[in-house]
Amino acid sequence: MKRKWIPSLLVLLALCIQGTALCAENPNHRTIVNVDGTEITVPVEVRKIGCLFGPSYEKVVLLDAEDKIVFDGDFHIYSWPWSNVVYRRVDTVPGIPNAHSEPNIEDLMNYEPDLVFNFPNPITTETMRAAGMSVVPHASTGSYDDVARILTVYAEAIGGGAPDLAKKYADYFYSLTDLIAKRVESVPEADRPTVYFANQKILTCSNTTDMIRRDYRRFGHHWKGAADPLESRLHFRRSCRLLGKRHRRGSHCRNA
Repeated sequence: MKRKWIPSLLVLLALCIQGTALCAENPNHRTIVNVDGTEITVPVEVRKIGCLFGPSYEKVVLLDAEDKIVFDGDFHIYSWPWSNVVYRRVDTVPGIPNAHSEPNIEDLMNYEPDLVFNFPNPITTETMRAAGMSVVPHASTGSYDDVARILTVYAEAIGGGAPDLAKKYADYFYSLTDLIAKRVESVPEADRPTVYFANQKILTCSNTTDMIRRDYRRFGHHWKGAADPLESRLHFRRSCRLLGKRHRRGSHCRNA
């Protein structure tokens, strides 16, 4: 009877040995999961960070890791004057040209980044990874909740005390969204304002997914987006215009 267990024990032993060997191959790295469910390998200890993606710099600042930034996209330096006041090092951190599409990989390697936050560009992401960099490309599900989810991914990638800060932000974020949703849930449909959310190009919109439409309705607004005819976007009764992303003079909402 005892001998029947021997093959199973040998298989279990082999698996244990294999698992130990795999861990030993990469003991200084760990795996995190991006917002879209893809797995990413990042260093256990992150000392140097590259912020190529547009909204990555402020996320790293929020996670108390600005001192670790070794380069960013050059647009971070000159595009938004308010950021030159808010961020301590944005004027002195080297800016990488063509960060959106064609960053010079050799230049990036010279800074020896442990971690790079990149645009959702599979070509540059794979090129950087092939050069030995750990890269976190931007990912999104199209939901407003991604604001907190993406910050959590950044925090998990950076490690240290960053996840605790991300948790505090998420708690604050959801406390506000829940408060707003509760305040407006009883507002009749006829009394809800219509919202127009624009990018830098004023007559273009973003985030027309069903989830975003649902989120806007949750917060008491009707939605006008890129899927709507241009004529309707120009002639509907505008209660408020939300100019999205980060304009040179900051995003704002004004009466129309």
